[in-house]
Amino acid sequence: MSVKPAGIKKNDKNFARDVFKAKMKYRKKRAYIIIFVCLFLLLITLTKSFMYSRQKANLQEHISKQEQRIKDLELTNKKNELIINKLKDPYFIMDFAREAYGLGYDGEIIFNLPNKENYLAEYSKSIITDDIDEQLANIDKSKLIDDNKILGKKDDKENKIDKKDKKTKEKESN
Repeated sequence: MSVKPAGIKKNDKNFARDVFKAKMKYRKKRAYIIIFVCLFLLLITLTKSFMYSRQKANLQEHISKQEQRIKDLELTNKKNELIINKLKDPYFIMDFAREAYGLGYDGEIIFNLPNKENYLAEYSKSIITDDIDEQLANIDKSKLIDDNKILGKKDDKENKIDKKDKKTKEKESN
């Protein structure tokens, strides 16, 4: 006697209900996984955007500090340029030397008063006004001492003349 195993019929109500429950359980599990992945990606995106905005704010602050530093350095550069131009003026140098070292003309009486240590700093404060650009523009360059003459450098015209003289001497010697 052989017993036939009881087969599952497709029309069986319990089987259909179990299949439906399994499908719903699978769909629910898949929906939770999708929601979890979406929330995880959203969290990562929000974190990245927050970090980006913080980094951008730090960079903006750094840029503004650097721009302020550039403005300060440009102002210092203009002040130094004005002082350099003043130091090229022989009358300013004469007044500066008289003040710093107590020098005087013949027959001039000099009274020694307590003096300040850094004469150049005091002079630079006294000559610099609010409008440095205007002061630099108003300096008469013709009265200033030429650096090339002090350092022994020759102008381009003098160098060209010297080169021509050398060439002519070489031709004459040949």
